[in-house]
Amino acid sequence: MTEAPGQFPALADDPAAELAKGKAALRQVDWIAGGAAVSEAARPSFQAALENLGKAMRQTGGRYRIDLYMLQRYDETAARMYGPGRLATIQQLLGSDGFAVEPGKVKRDKDARTEVVRLK
Repeated sequence: MTEAPGQFPALADDPAAELAKGKAALRQVDWIAGGAAVSEAARPSFQAALENLGKAMRQTGGRYRIDLYMLQRYDETAARMYGPGRLATIQQLLGSDGFAVEPGKVKRDKDARTEVVRLK
């Protein structure tokens, strides 16, 4: 089971402009339910979205934090169990671009997303 079957990760059309305003969101990530990995089908588009996000981060400059908002169907215990692994997955992929990306908060929300927040 996955969280967004048949969907592919979505970024704003201009993630650099979003980051210049303070944050950019990555939505529709097809995480494997109850885990920290992205589904096999969505993995290439997930990596491509993170590459685009990394380019936007380089263009905008600065330091960044990642906040994760998980589906509300996960209770607080599950969010604490799976959220840090998901943050680490994103942090590792973005960090491979040479950025020191800080892990941020994990919360539950009806709008599942990952936000990359530009720090001041």
